[in-house]
Amino acid sequence: CLGKILKNVGQYTKVVDTAIQSNPQVSALVWAGVRAIMQVALNHVEAIEGLEVAIAALLEKMTICEFYAGIYVGVPLTSGSAANSLQRQRMLESALPELYAAVIVFEVKARTYFEARVTNTLKSFDIEFQPFIEEINAKERVIRECADGATMEKIRNIEGVLQDITSELKPLAKLNEISTTATHTLKVTEEIRNNTQDDRILELLTLLTPLEPLKRHQDVKMFRTKNAAAWLLSSESFCNWRDSNTIPVEDCIRVFCCFGIPGAGKTVISSVVIDELYSQFHKYPSIGIACLYADYSDQNNQILVHILGSFLRQLVQETVPKELIEMLVKIKRKGKKVAMEDILALLRIRLQQLKRAFICIDAVDELAPKVQQQLFDVLKELGTNNNTRFFITGRNYIENEVKKRLQAMQQHKIVISATRQDIEEFLRQQIRDDLDADAMDGSLQKDVIEAIIGKSQGMFLLPALHIKMVLGMTTKSKRRKALETLPTDLYDSFKGVITRIRECLSKSQAELGMRVLMWLHFAYRPLELAELQHALAVEKGDTEFDAENIPSRKALLDCCLGLVIVDEETLTVRFVDTLLICS
Repeated sequence: CLGKILKNVGQYTKVVDTAIQSNPQVSALVWAGVRAIMQVALNHVEAIEGLEVAIAALLEKMTICEFYAGIYVGVPLTSGSAANSLQRQRMLESALPELYAAVIVFEVKARTYFEARVTNTLKSFDIEFQPFIEEINAKERVIRECADGATMEKIRNIEGVLQDITSELKPLAKLNEISTTATHTLKVTEEIRNNTQDDRILELLTLLTPLEPLKRHQDVKMFRTKNAAAWLLSSESFCNWRDSNTIPVEDCIRVFCCFGIPGAGKTVISSVVIDELYSQFHKYPSIGIACLYADYSDQNNQILVHILGSFLRQLVQETVPKELIEMLVKIKRKGKKVAMEDILALLRIRLQQLKRAFICIDAVDELAPKVQQQLFDVLKELGTNNNTRFFITGRNYIENEVKKRLQAMQQHKIVISATRQDIEEFLRQQIRDDLDADAMDGSLQKDVIEAIIGKSQGMFLLPALHIKMVLGMTTKSKRRKALETLPTDLYDSFKGVITRIRECLSKSQAELGMRVLMWLHFAYRPLELAELQHALAVEKGDTEFDAENIPSRKALLDCCLGLVIVDEETLTVRFVDTLLICS
C-alpha cells in the first residue's frame, strides 16, 4: 500500500518543482528533504518487493537443483565415454555446494541491507543485489548444463538399449501369431493327453470282457421301424418298472419279462427299451444302464465272467473307479485274466454306489444252459440291492425258470406278439425301399400287405421272409402268384427260401449261397465279414490263395435271399434268426 501511495505522490513532483522555481528561497530546502524521504521510502518498498520475487525464484531454483541432486549425485553415470561421465559427475557435485554458498551469501547480504536501515537503502534493490543474483544464476546454469548433459546421455543410452531390444525382437515379429499357435498347441496337447488317457482306460476295460453289446445294439436299431413298441413304453406296468424310485419298494416291479415265440420281435423290443432308458437317464451319473444281447452262435464267448465283466464295464463307463483301474493295471502287468471274484465284488460295490441301475438281457434262452443257471444265481444276489432293475426277454419255455430263480423279486411278464400296426409299418417301409417300382402299384401293395399280415402268426420274422420272397419277383403278375403260395410257418419259409436259392439263382450264385449258409452253420464262433470272404475265396484244388476270387459283400448277401445279414457295427455275418441254426 505504501508503495502505491509513494508512486501516486511522485506524479506531482514536476508541479512542485515548478512551484519551487517561482519561490526558491522559501520552499527548495523543504522540498529537498521531502523528496529524499520519499526516495528512501520508495527504495525500501522496491527492495522488499524485489526480495519477494528473488526468494520465489530462489525456491524454484533450489527445488529443481534438489531434484537433479537426487537423480545424479552419488549415482555413477554410465552413459557416454568414461572420461566425460566422470568429469560431469565432479562438476555437478561441486556446483551444488557453490550454489548453496551463493544463496547463503545472498541471505546474509539481504539481512544486512535491511538492518542498515538508512545508509544502504538509498541504493535500489536491483543495483545492490544484482551481483549476488547473477552469481546464483550462474551456479544454477552450471548445474542445469551438467544435469541436462547427463540426461541426454541417459536418453541416448536408453535409445541404444531400445534399438538392441528391437533388433533382438525382430525374429519375433509374429509373436502374437506364435502365442496364438502355442495356445492352440497346448489345447491340442491337452486333448491328446486326455484322449490318450481315455484310450488307456478303454484298453484296460477290455480286460474285463471281449463282449461289445452296444455295437450289437446299434445293428438292431437299423432294422427297427420308427414307432416300434410304442405301446409298451406307454403301458402302466412299464412306467412302474422304469420309474420305480417314486413307488414304494413293496409295490414296484423289479423284473420286467417279455416272452414270445421265435421271430415275435423280442430283440427289437429290447433295443427300444434300452434306447428309452438311455434317453431318460444317461445324463444322470447316478443311474447306470447295462445290456446283453445273447446269441446262440456266440455261446463259447458269452460265458459268465465275460457277461458280468460287460455289465461292470458299462456301469462304470462314465466314471471309472480308481480301484478298478489299479486292479486292471496289475492284472495287465502280470499277464493274467480278471478273476470272477474280483469282477463280482466290484459289480456289487458299483451297484451300491448307484441310485438306480438297469440291467437288460435279451434272448436269455440263447445262452448255454449252464451259463443261464449261473447268471440267474448272480442276478438273484444282485437283486438284494433294491435299486437294481432287470429287463429280460426269451422264448416261452424259459418263463418258468426265470420265475423260479428270481422269485424273491416282484415280477411282471407280458407275451410278445407282433402287432398289426408294427407289421404294416415294416412292410410299407420295405415296399418304399423296393428298387423295382414299376413292379408295384397301389392295388398290389394293398393286397401284399393284407396277405402277409394274414399269415404273420404274430411274428416279425415270417413277414420279413414273405416280403423278401414277393419283392424278389420281377413283375406284378409273378408277385401276385407269389402271394398265393406264401408258406404258413417258419420252417416252410426257410425251406422255400433255400429251394429258391438252389432253383432260381444261377449255378454260381446258388453254389455261393449254399456255401455261405454252411460256413455260418458250422462255424465255432461268429465270423467276421472279411473272414467269411476269405474262406469263400478258397476252392477245392487251390494250391495258393487267390485274392481276386474274394466275393463281394453284396454278392454273398444277395445269394442268400435274406437269410443272412451283416451287423454293421461288429461287421460279423449271421443268420437273420437263430431258428435257422437249430433247423
